[in-house]
Amino acid sequence: MLGIFGRKKREVELFHGNEGHTRATVNKAAGTIGGTFRSDPDNTQYCINAVAAIVPIVMRSAGCDTGKLPKTDIFNGSLLAFTYSSHLSTLVGAQFQIVSAAVLIPLFSGELGPDRLCDLAPAVIDFFNHLTVVGKVIPDIGQRFAEWLDEPTDEKLQRMVDSFRYLRGLGRRA
Repeated sequence: MLGIFGRKKREVELFHGNEGHTRATVNKAAGTIGGTFRSDPDNTQYCINAVAAIVPIVMRSAGCDTGKLPKTDIFNGSLLAFTYSSHLSTLVGAQFQIVSAAVLIPLFSGELGPDRLCDLAPAVIDFFNHLTVVGKVIPDIGQRFAEWLDEPTDEKLQRMVDSFRYLRGLGRRA
């Protein structure tokens, strides 16, 4: 069965072997990079808060000025947020479609406003699906995120940053 994003509801095999993560593991990893967020008993809101804390740190580490982002960086940051949302929602049992759509609000509503954010979402969904089906881009980014959660080292953070830089490069070639 296909979900709203054109993929099977749970592609757990994409992140094979990482089902045992807990909130404590996610909190610890986020803490190593200064990512603080409000914990929430609701798994969906927890995922939104965690991804909204981690994505800007990765973007800043890649050289983005998160106070004044060009549209391409907002788009690529949204792809990163979708990828991290997919993995994290699998780990804690939240609904990916809700997490991935809702996380854009705390991340980019200040930059775009609600109307333009709503206009952006369908394009991000389409490109996310394309990169998920064609090639290994999204699975590779998800794997790097999973590896960082397993062992949050500077080297693994750098791999996440490199993934975002790769997405930025795709946007420049398109």
